[in-house]
Amino acid sequence: MSVSDAAVRLHVEDYPKTLHLLAELLGRRTDRDRLGYWPDELGAMVDWEHLTDESPLSSTEIATVRIARGCATLERAGGLPARLGNVVADVVATTARER
Repeated sequence: MSVSDAAVRLHVEDYPKTLHLLAELLGRRTDRDRLGYWPDELGAMVDWEHLTDESPLSSTEIATVRIARGCATLERAGGLPARLGNVVADVVATTARER
């Protein structure tokens, strides 16, 4: 499989929460290489495009990948402004419990 332009290297020291979320979602899958997720001891190479476009993942799994991508952006930026942090956390927590 070719790697898309959306592929990035996430280092565990810089993106610990993002990598934790991706590991929970994809870590035990036998098709993770084909999906675009290549973990190693230093972090992971992640192909966001392959994980979301024409992916065999379910719609909720794809939504989780999109949340992880947002988390990576926030980890890189140092987090959310205080006025948004609680709102985002509440929305994600409430939505995650709706089943």
